Amino acid sequence: MAFFILALFYPQPCAAQVTINPGGTANITTATGSGVACRIGDEPRSCNLSRFSGTEVSPGTNTVHAVYDQQAPTIGEANYAAARLHADIELAGPPNSVVDVQIATTFDFDGAVSGAGAYKTTASASLHVTDITGSTALPVASHTLFQQERSGDQGPSPSIDVAGESQTLRNDASTFRVTLRRGRTYRLTFEAQVLGEALVVGAVSSEARATWIRSAVTVDEDEADLLSIHDTAIQTALAAHDDAVRTELAQHDADIKQELAEIRERLDDTNALLNEIKQLLLTPQGRREGFPIKVK
Repeated sequence: MAFFILALFYPQPCAAQVTINPGGTANITTATGSGVACRIGDEPRSCNLSRFSGTEVSPGTNTVHAVYDQQAPTIGEANYAAARLHADIELAGPPNSVVDVQIATTFDFDGAVSGAGAYKTTASASLHVTDITGSTALPVASHTLFQQERSGDQGPSPSIDVAGESQTLRNDASTFRVTLRRGRTYRLTFEAQVLGEALVVGAVSSEARATWIRSAVTVDEDEADLLSIHDTAIQTALAAHDDAVRTELAQHDADIKQELAEIRERLDDTNALLNEIKQLLLTPQGRREGFPIKVK
């Protein structure tokens, strides 16, 4: 449900987006948009309600803060608050080509959950991926970076003690992989969220503060691109080989023709000598001028 509301909350891409080529990595360190969202049950409500007081975003520090705190809350009523930052990325290339993408997010987190009576409450940080290429945002993936939960089962009594726990993370990292399409724009949304619900009269409190340090987005090589590069390399090698063979054949033909011409020239000289010899053999001695007469 939270992810569905997220898709409605951020329907359009923003201009400041990072383009990533296959085989490339981009470090997302600056958010380009932010917002808060609260609801009671399935009904969206203003985050200005006292129970959600403190739910806010600090874009300058990339920090989100979600709060739910209520004494004697309505029994069986789920309360939800979220604070979000987002940044957009575009995968370069033809839209029909898919690639695997690794997203490694580094973050700080401070969480505290507590309650009295019978209750359940959570505080978490997560990263969502939404396709915002078209007019309708399409949820693609949702990854929980960290989550803490607490529940109590103490029934009504004259004295109900409040119990809770807190968590602190610094420079924590979480990585997940998702398959995306090239030529499309995606929104990365960093979110702190809390949920609290009382099952009997008591108290419920939940708080999550998270800082988005960075998300390193690594796009794998596209198999279609690799095959194309391989095919191009093969075609180039074959063309170079064909050119070399044609050049060698042309040179070989020229050499053969030159040798044949030299042989023909020598044959012509030989034929001329043979004709002269025949003429000498067929002509009686002394009949031809210059012919030596043999002296007995």
